[in-house]
Amino acid sequence: MKKMALLGLLFGASLIDIAIARPAPISVFSLNNTLPRMQLSGLHDEYLLKMIPSRWLKNQSGIRKKRNAFAVAYKLRKNGQLQYMWNGVGIYPTIRSRGITDSSRILFSNNGRYVVKIKKVAEISTKDVVILYRDGKVMRRYALNDFTSKKVPMKRYYLGPRRSRSILLPWQKEEAWLSGSGYDPYWLHFTLFDGVKWMINLHTGRALKAL
Repeated sequence: MKKMALLGLLFGASLIDIAIARPAPISVFSLNNTLPRMQLSGLHDEYLLKMIPSRWLKNQSGIRKKRNAFAVAYKLRKNGQLQYMWNGVGIYPTIRSRGITDSSRILFSNNGRYVVKIKKVAEISTKDVVILYRDGKVMRRYALNDFTSKKVPMKRYYLGPRRSRSILLPWQKEEAWLSGSGYDPYWLHFTLFDGVKWMINLHTGRALKAL
């Protein structure tokens, strides 16, 4: 199987490096203007994924989300025009919630069909450390206990008086990546905190330990 490195977005130095500071006062302007539109391309730039952040508004009840973040996939035609393929809600690498910014890694397959979202860190109650999308729809969500029953490294962040947040650090300092081409299976590759390497078949969603 021919391995191909695809473009991805990574915030910070590694999958587990993160700094959460005491949140600043939130405004609609800051929510709507701090997160940019982003894009990824598949190998040879045949496919393009455009990602648009969520939009917010303020009313009498407070600040509310007007539109969720989403992504649109295109195929680049020979005449240079973009051909629409699909769109999907929630495909964006950064999420703002209660003044805290969480970063994820987004991977886009070179056939334009698959997107993988990997959370850099995970809250204790989370059930979606890895999310697999096919044609913009959620195909499968993976929790940490889908891969390991071992105790995951944890760190507590103090956000202010009587405010703290405990998160899990599930990954080693190694980038996740995709492989696959043509009629070959497409795979996600990543390494857990315990050094065990995993592969997920993007066609079937099956997770296997790598040899």
